[in-house]
Amino acid sequence: MPADFSQGRQLLDTLRQSFIAQLPTRLAAIEQCWVDCYMAADPLPALHELLRLAHSLRGSARTYGLMPLGEAAGDLEDEIRPWPAREALPDSDARTHLDGLVAALRRAAQDIPGTLPALSWVPTKVAAQPGGFVYLLEDEPAQATRLASQLAHFGYPMKTFASASALLEAVERAPPVACLLDIIIADDAQAGIELGQQLHRRDATMPLIFTSARDDIEARLGAVKAGGQAYLTKPIDVGGLVDELDRMTGRLASTPYRVLVVEDDESLARYYRALLRDAGMEAVVESEPLKVLHTLTEFSPDLMLLDIYMPHCSGAELAQVIRQHGAHGGLPIVFLSAEGDPDIQYAALRTGGDDFLTKPVDAKVLLRTIAVRAQRARQMSALMARDGLTGLLNHSRIKEMLIAEVARARRGNTQLALAMLDLDHFKSINDRYGHLTGDRVIKSLARLLRERLRGSDLAGRYGGEEFLVILPDCDRDSALRLIDDIRERFSQVAQCGNTPEQIFNASFSAGLAAFPWANSPENMLLAADAALYEAKLQGRDRTR
Repeated sequence: MPADFSQGRQLLDTLRQSFIAQLPTRLAAIEQCWVDCYMAADPLPALHELLRLAHSLRGSARTYGLMPLGEAAGDLEDEIRPWPAREALPDSDARTHLDGLVAALRRAAQDIPGTLPALSWVPTKVAAQPGGFVYLLEDEPAQATRLASQLAHFGYPMKTFASASALLEAVERAPPVACLLDIIIADDAQAGIELGQQLHRRDATMPLIFTSARDDIEARLGAVKAGGQAYLTKPIDVGGLVDELDRMTGRLASTPYRVLVVEDDESLARYYRALLRDAGMEAVVESEPLKVLHTLTEFSPDLMLLDIYMPHCSGAELAQVIRQHGAHGGLPIVFLSAEGDPDIQYAALRTGGDDFLTKPVDAKVLLRTIAVRAQRARQMSALMARDGLTGLLNHSRIKEMLIAEVARARRGNTQLALAMLDLDHFKSINDRYGHLTGDRVIKSLARLLRERLRGSDLAGRYGGEEFLVILPDCDRDSALRLIDDIRERFSQVAQCGNTPEQIFNASFSAGLAAFPWANSPENMLLAADAALYEAKLQGRDRTR
């Protein structure tokens, strides 16, 4: 084979693999555009962008010989094409069909070997679900209308049904992303429970949320036995409902668990690191016990795997040191050792360990133990470090993180930006629509921050309607572009008041500070606050 032909084939293969590697990003953009068609105050630009992205993917996929993906993108493009020309959004039937086409596009991509790793890659914006709607069983029209109007603004369009049979028929035609079932319908005190049982038998993975005015153990137990994954009492807190939907559908993907492996056997260390990374976790190995405290500070793991026998000190002694260190007192420690003596195992646990696994340990047992312990640790950490309303870092924690990031930037001679955000005319929103509506506005901004910020960025609720955003490795100009993009998107989100007719838009102002121009955490806060004040003086809804 001629050399130039071989090189050409190699280049094409490289380009094809590069295209495949970029598919997760391209699919996430398509899915986000489709969500924006539901959420934005003016959704037509998102519809035009969705058409462009589908058309581009259709051509690219076919060029690289990925015909099923090209056909799926083509089907989506053909279905969308008439609507922008009419300057109209797809009607409800067309939206249901488009939901299926978007899901089919992701399935076509998942069939390409090596495209979307099953364990480690999860879409960051939109869950890959078979349908686009939440189905609601509710025979009170006012309650159904209220929930439908409010959930739509959080990206969860809803279809309501007054009878169990009607909802079941709809599920057969097009599966929903989740079902929200009132336990009592008309005079039937078990209608929702019986429907949940039928749905659970049909598809045990379907997210089921039960609602009721009852809060007794019998009602909750019945919901659990029917496959319910959540139970909400009336009147339903929409923010809590959105949080449950986010959790169940995977819409807001959690970050991988971070595991520190303390192991002086190089071969075993490589094995555990490979096993954990293959399961989608982040793993760092430390072979020198005396460096563990430094590694803990730098890596900030969710869990530590620790051997009993190591040079310089035992695992039990190291666990005691860690437990005496306030910053890591709550870190889960799982001992992993060939030591089979129950007395030695117990002594190790008494010094600060949470679990003891005996080598050789089955890989599934190890991974499940880590997942359970790490998840519980995150939940406990969230209770202490997270704001209850928004899920962002609370006031104390975001200030602590600012101190840590300034120190990190100073050590590494890197850039750092800080943004202080404040909702405009928030008192007027509370006065006109009530504090529950104000809370929804705060949560909608928090959700947008989580979706639009980079994985390394940190966001916290600094005050009532005030937020801090820490942007590591980011200069002021880049921070300005990022925060301004979020500001413009937020101003387009339709906020919902107490009735379906009360639709309004909110905005925020932002002030920026950058390290090392502001050379300490205190000076960065002062500079950002001064810039925010200037933005307010200049008319609000701007970044300074």
